[in-house]
Amino acid sequence: MKMILALMTLSLIPAFSQQPNMPNLRPTPSGLTRPQLLSAAGIGNDIITHLADGGSWKTSITLINLSQDKAAAFKLDFYGDSGAAQSFSFEGIGNASTVTGTIPAGGSTVIKTTGTSAVTTQGWAQFDYLNTTDSVGGWAVFTNSNGNEAAVPLESSIGQNPILSFDNTKGYGMGVALANSDFSTLTITATFKDGNGSILGVRQFTMAPMTHTSFVFADQWPFTAAHQGTVYFQCSDMFGSNAFGLAVLGLRFTPQGAFTSVAAFERWTLD
Repeated sequence: MKMILALMTLSLIPAFSQQPNMPNLRPTPSGLTRPQLLSAAGIGNDIITHLADGGSWKTSITLINLSQDKAAAFKLDFYGDSGAAQSFSFEGIGNASTVTGTIPAGGSTVIKTTGTSAVTTQGWAQFDYLNTTDSVGGWAVFTNSNGNEAAVPLESSIGQNPILSFDNTKGYGMGVALANSDFSTLTITATFKDGNGSILGVRQFTMAPMTHTSFVFADQWPFTAAHQGTVYFQCSDMFGSNAFGLAVLGLRFTPQGAFTSVAAFERWTLD
């Protein structure tokens, strides 16, 4: 889900994300070089971390063929909270747990849920990489019947140990959607810190393969109420620590009920 880049500092020069494992030195107008460093865990092209349809919610998914020369194919698989295939009701398609298609060179397509059910169905989606051209990118929009909506980017399945900021002060609230795209169970240790870096609390939980969950921070972890800070999700699986696979999307709500998305960052050191 994948558009905000963390600001980092090297020799008092802000750096933005470009390369995964090494600095990409890029000249600036002043003649100095500005290293381009990885910092955003969420940005990617293979996961839609949260979908909601029905019960006043709709989701639209815009897919873009970034190639200007060749057509692109895609296969998008939808899953429910349990990790099993989940059908959604789509305009012009009907109920489906998989949507496939071809996008012309430089073209795009929009997949919309109908939102007609009185009951909310939620889950997540992932591209089948064996049947999806690597030039496919996109984003999703969650829309509520009250007129509010939030645009969210597609996310990555290869981010490690994501960090999410939150602000539960002055009537604001943070919700989160989590999807485990790993084929192994993830053990997740969530460490919460306030704005001064002091630990508010630590919670550990597991997510089975391909499962999804969403909740409001203050409901799930009451000690975050009336606090602003960050949460660091440290992941491990059967193969060891620093496991890949956890996609994280934050949703920030105002006291008036409006909302917007918040992308996760990835832990990074310059040592």
